[in-house]
Amino acid sequence: LAALIRNIGDFCLYVYDLGDNFRHSIKLLEIIDDDSQDCDLIEGRGACPPEDSNGLENKGNRGYEELLALYKKKPKSAAVKQALQDASRNAINYSSPWMGPPRKFKPDSFDLNFHRNMMKMM
Repeated sequence: LAALIRNIGDFCLYVYDLGDNFRHSIKLLEIIDDDSQDCDLIEGRGACPPEDSNGLENKGNRGYEELLALYKKKPKSAAVKQALQDASRNAINYSSPWMGPPRKFKPDSFDLNFHRNMMKMM
């Protein structure tokens, strides 16, 4: 990343899973004089899409985007409840033991401490 984003305000776009085309923006907010070479996560927004779900219902990122839109409009609808339940049960990033105890998939949540701990494990 240091070769791509060098100055405050620089950003790059990152595509995770070329099949599903989940797009992320990474922006350099601050440069700290520190020789530790450690990387820190300072904020995030929203939950990670369900891993190996093919974006829900085999629609890639469009399926996930549709779920998020429906979740915002009708969070208690049967379709949303079923999708959240399926993701919590089947997606490896919510159900696998290597990630700790199973977690419920909540599209609008972001657990900063969880993700910081995951980065430390890498």
